[in-house]
Amino acid sequence: MSQQDHWEQVYTTKPREKLGWYEPHLKTSLSWIKGLGLAVEAPIIDVGGGASTLVDDLLDAGYRSITVLDISEKVLSSVKARLGKKAELVT
Repeated sequence: MSQQDHWEQVYTTKPREKLGWYEPHLKTSLSWIKGLGLAVEAPIIDVGGGASTLVDDLLDAGYRSITVLDISEKVLSSVKARLGKKAELVT
């Protein structure tokens, strides 16, 4: 099984709340990003974003140049659905 197939299976068969590494909000990551004093237009990339809500929190904090990268198309689709209209602000 390829790595991509593995992650597609994980995100297809388990709700995000049941994933051992999932946290509803990545407070530490968000705190570090805010601590950098970046302009809201500064590009930010969330590599391996998975089911994380970091992108939601960044959007709520006013950041507008966000990219989320993940190997799983399934999880990226679910993040887009969760974000709704805000997904248009994310690459």
